[in-house]
Amino acid sequence: MRMLLRDGFEIGSLLFISHIEQARFLESALAALPYRINQPKRVLVLGATDGHYIWLARLSRAESIVVVQPDPNIVQVLRRYGGNVLDDPRIHLVQAEPRAYLDSTSEIFDVVHLAAMEGFLAGSGGIGR
Repeated sequence: MRMLLRDGFEIGSLLFISHIEQARFLESALAALPYRINQPKRVLVLGATDGHYIWLARLSRAESIVVVQPDPNIVQVLRRYGGNVLDDPRIHLVQAEPRAYLDSTSEIFDVVHLAAMEGFLAGSGGIGR
């Protein structure tokens, strides 16, 4: 496992996963619950830094996975060290700020993962219109 740091703070842990089957252990994580309940067709992952939520979306039967990541450096790290996490034809990578993307899209998603919010307190400030 590799630790991903930004400005000296941990923002994720990159797993050594080279094949989708190696990610199956994530299905027992609490974050996998929406996939078991909902069986989503369209998934949105906002601010993914370590690939965990992308792997979960890939393990599901989702037809479309939109990954929004504003930092091109994190995208490079995911491509280089993320174990092929982005190599799936269902994945559409968008380089944009998550809020800007939400304001600009009319797409409807079955599951939305706020990956960038891991470790933050719950709240809805600035999300409503």
